[in-house]
Amino acid sequence: MKRQTLLFIFLLLSTLVASAYDAKIDGVYYNLDTGTKQATVTCLSTDYKQNQNAYTGSVTIPASVAYNGVTYSVTSIGRYAFMGCGKLTSVIIPNSVTSIEEAAFILCIGLKDVTIGNNVTSIGKLAISGCGSLTSVTIPNGVTAIGERAFDGCSNLKDITVPNSVTSIGGGAFNGTAWYDSQLDGMVYIGKIAYKYKGTMPKNTYISIEEGTLALAGGVFSKCINLKSVSIPNSVKIIRGGAFEYCSGLTSVTIPNSVTELGGGVFLNCTGLTEITIPNSVTIIGEGILANCTSLTSVTVGNNVKRIENNAFYGCSGLTSVIIPDCVETIGKNVFKGCYKLRSVTIPTNMKTIGEEAFAYSGITSVIIPSGVEAIGSNAFQACIYLTSLTIPNSMKTIGVNAFKDCSRLTKVNCYAEQVPMASSYTFDKTARTTLCVPEASMEAYKTTAPWSKFGVIKKLPLK
Repeated sequence: MKRQTLLFIFLLLSTLVASAYDAKIDGVYYNLDTGTKQATVTCLSTDYKQNQNAYTGSVTIPASVAYNGVTYSVTSIGRYAFMGCGKLTSVIIPNSVTSIEEAAFILCIGLKDVTIGNNVTSIGKLAISGCGSLTSVTIPNGVTAIGERAFDGCSNLKDITVPNSVTSIGGGAFNGTAWYDSQLDGMVYIGKIAYKYKGTMPKNTYISIEEGTLALAGGVFSKCINLKSVSIPNSVKIIRGGAFEYCSGLTSVTIPNSVTELGGGVFLNCTGLTEITIPNSVTIIGEGILANCTSLTSVTVGNNVKRIENNAFYGCSGLTSVIIPDCVETIGKNVFKGCYKLRSVTIPTNMKTIGEEAFAYSGITSVIIPSGVEAIGSNAFQACIYLTSLTIPNSMKTIGVNAFKDCSRLTKVNCYAEQVPMASSYTFDKTARTTLCVPEASMEAYKTTAPWSKFGVIKKLPLK
């Protein structure tokens, strides 16, 4: 497993392209922002082999540096900064630094000691991964987020102190460490985070998360196919991406109103889940959150959701209806694509844009696009073979390529736009038998503008 982890990391690094630093000051490489007067510690090169000897021995990073008469505050350890520096043994990070970015210390195999400054708030993906000589780490109070696989592959890391300030831990953050290997099977917690279910889960398992838990880590129950139900306390604020992915036996879960963030793919491929309520505390429905939940028939979307991200309900072939509240302003790509049984959808009035392929290959029969929507993305309703009627508001400005391609049963389109919306010649197809109703004053413009001119019948809208 450790070899696989290191191989993965090496393959990641082998795709990087070399880039320059702005300055080398007292043996440390920096990128300098002359506008903010902030400095980021960086690498000699993003080529793994070239960077191996960039830093050796003990390195103390200063809180500020001077260059060409300008003083810069050192605020970040940048991506790949110490990548592959196998002869690096210790690093002291000053209190001026607020973030340790992705893969900053990846594969520093000789690194034995890291002192993290008290003002660091985030530790990025793969930040200190593959550091096999590291035995202990203290994460200071103030850090709120630890990224995916942040310490993965630190095989001798046995002492880890995580403060209560940490409310988000990405998937696999401490996998491959001596600490994780020493944990007993069952629910593993670190700090106030439910980190991972370890070992083989018995059939029809019910899990009750401990009171006081602040977050569920990414992938906490990933592929736990025997998980049937889970109880989440009101203390939980964040559920990270992939928390329940591939839990095919999961049939019931209640998300408490305390949760403000749901990561991408939280319930991906939970094929036994039949219904779910997104609470009012959530403002963003993450990417692929319920993708391929094929038994899902009912979704209640909370009244404070502003954005539904790409693929959120992709492939939910059992979903029959959904009401999207008016608070939603954006629907991303592929959100309801492949929802074959979805016959009815209410589109919110606050939306400006419908994303590409948002409802493609769904079973909707009628679409009323509310006033305020200005654009429909490419392929948005492609192959909605049961769609018979469509209403387009006066606010519509552009309709993308193939937006209504292969909607073979579309027989009537009411378009209230007085200015003919811009559309591709491929926006509609097979419209010879379709009736288009438009404002009387704009009839001539529609009759002479493709693709609208290809409709079999063009007539004025009926009086309201």
